[in-house]
Amino acid sequence: SDLIPTTWEVCELKSVLSYISYGFTNPMPETSSGAYLVTTKDIKGGKINYRSARFTSFEAFESLLTEKSKPLIGDLLLSKDGTLGRLAIVDRPNICINQSVAVMRPNNEINTKFLFHLLSSERFQKTMIKDSGGTTIRHIYITVIDKMKILKPSFVEQEKIADILTSLDDQIEAIELKLVQLESLKKSLMGD
Repeated sequence: SDLIPTTWEVCELKSVLSYISYGFTNPMPETSSGAYLVTTKDIKGGKINYRSARFTSFEAFESLLTEKSKPLIGDLLLSKDGTLGRLAIVDRPNICINQSVAVMRPNNEINTKFLFHLLSSERFQKTMIKDSGGTTIRHIYITVIDKMKILKPSFVEQEKIADILTSLDDQIEAIELKLVQLESLKKSLMGD
């Protein structure tokens, strides 16, 4: 539209990815510690919730999984089954994903945090959900979303936009934490 700067390119999502896939389909042995097993339910609020994630042994992680199930730091995860469209950037090693989670590896044309914010926006969330399939459980198909049109400013602009949005997210998170602390303080003062 008229609001898009003329220097921004419109391209397919797959043109800014060096890799897109999803995780393992066979059940993995669960252990009390080891590598994190990340599923759709563990992607919340733009982050991986490691407290809710289960574990598999490092031995199983090494021997039973292909590289497609072991995202790298800086990869973008997308919940593709059930609760659709939740995103998180991988921030530590030794995690694996199952088939309910897609992994996208940005190439050198796109800033990972910019892509995270872009795909988290209402416009792209609506597009992903509109293009999803399935009856009982909804699914985002990677062969459909990789053709989704995205906006690509220059890399310098992407970095600036990502920095501003990340800073705003951090401020919102700090305010939400303060609110929880104040509510807790109020409850204790009221004797609830």
